[in-house]
Amino acid sequence: MPSHGGDAANRWLRTVTLIEVRPHRWGWKVFEAPGVEPVFPDKQDAISYAQERARFRSGEIRILDSSGARFR
Repeated sequence: MPSHGGDAANRWLRTVTLIEVRPHRWGWKVFEAPGVEPVFPDKQDAISYAQERARFRSGEIRILDSSGARFR
């Protein structure tokens, strides 16, 4: 008998989006996927862009400092 609980969990895991906002030499880079990495001169613009991209998805936006640690 197939288990639908695990299938639903796996489907959810595949649809979670992780967007990272990190410092870049020209400003702040928003990394969503390879090839989707716009750079913004202002940190708040980068965060706003990430929020708009994640608006209709399940996931998380991480804001990182230059060492890769999360901002608090």
